[in-house]
Amino acid sequence: MSVYGYARVSTLNQDLSIQHAALKAGGCEVIRAEKASGTRRDGRTELQVLLDFLRDGDNRLLGKHNGNVSASGGGNADQG
Repeated sequence: MSVYGYARVSTLNQDLSIQHAALKAGGCEVIRAEKASGTRRDGRTELQVLLDFLRDGDNRLLGKHNGNVSASGGGNADQG
């Protein structure tokens, strides 16, 4: 079982480092990150790459703006 992370901020002047550190501490082996609006999934290419890559049994951690992470498992691409 692998653990993958996704970090996102909404604006170019926001920093991903807090989320990245939290995901790393959570055991993520691979972290995809991007700066894109959260209102729509359009244009969020790193999220789509991650969802396409996940397989059954993989776990994913999602970074939050406050540096916390939330877990989501299963590897189903339709669980964004």
